Amino acid sequence: MWSKIKHLVKKESGNSIVMVALSLGALLSMTGLVIDGGTMYVTKSHLQKTANAAALSGAQELTNKEDEVRRVAKEVLERHGESESLENIKVQMEDRVDVFLTKPVDLNFVGIFGIEQADVKVYAAAEILPMNESTGMAPFSVPNNVPIRSPEDPEYDESEDIHTIKFKPGNDKDDAEVDKEGSTSDYGILSYEYTYVDTNDPETCCTEKDEHYPEGGSGNDRYRHDFKYGSESWIEIGDVVGVETGQNNKGTMEAMDYRWENCPYKDGSVEDPWKYRDCTRVILLPRTEDANTKTGTNKKYRVTGFAYFFIIEPYNNGKKEIKGHFVEKADTGYGRDGDKTENSGAFAIRLTE
Repeated sequence: MWSKIKHLVKKESGNSIVMVALSLGALLSMTGLVIDGGTMYVTKSHLQKTANAAALSGAQELTNKEDEVRRVAKEVLERHGESESLENIKVQMEDRVDVFLTKPVDLNFVGIFGIEQADVKVYAAAEILPMNESTGMAPFSVPNNVPIRSPEDPEYDESEDIHTIKFKPGNDKDDAEVDKEGSTSDYGILSYEYTYVDTNDPETCCTEKDEHYPEGGSGNDRYRHDFKYGSESWIEIGDVVGVETGQNNKGTMEAMDYRWENCPYKDGSVEDPWKYRDCTRVILLPRTEDANTKTGTNKKYRVTGFAYFFIIEPYNNGKKEIKGHFVEKADTGYGRDGDKTENSGAFAIRLTE
């Protein structure tokens, strides 16, 4: 009797050892899958962020040259330590850039099953769209009747497309104008202190929408800041803005000196300075049309689009004027879907994949 009991005990003990061994093997396999899976997840997350950054940065140069798009994208990959992961970069100028990355990942635990590596693949795409909303604008409006042609435009003519923004003599608080072939178009000096909701009534015009400078400050302070650094407010097509009464020549001189001196290429060391993102001589301007029939401080402008303007020479204090031409550029902002040929050369960048 006792011998049978001892036999059963020994038999159950052996079964337990087998079960424990099998359970331990399963547990180790699951642990290996979790660790290797976690490694792949972290790698893919990092690789995807890198691809996104490369596509977005490359898209900034889609109005420049294809070589620049590729160079900038590769610089981003290098900074993130992923140069070797580059599989391909596809570029469609003035449209989109696609970045493909592949990275092999060593599998430690799954390697016991003969799978020593697995490829992590990611893809990112960024496109440029005509700008619909932006920030960082200088306080001048571009009338809709002013033609927007950049040097890349086949119809660009230096005699026709160099524009002069003139500040009216006498009253320093008056508007600016652009003089072209003996005619004058009103380049109103804008205030971004408020944006208004358009009522489509040329008499009443609009109702107040948002206040963008709640901390206060004088009109001249706002004008100098917005010309020097660009406005902090976000403006979109359809918004209505007023005129700035605080502009003066001192603020204009200070802002222009800053813009001119902080562009590294004022010495003519490069052919097209506006294509370099660190050149402060490129300013973003809203295109506008009259929103009401009033004049003076009650004048209102409706925003219809955006354009980039490149300042070609220092501020002429004697003539009180700024000379430049329009350029194509992609930068901070929100785009609008539609025909990409219907634009003023100002593009926003959007991650699409």
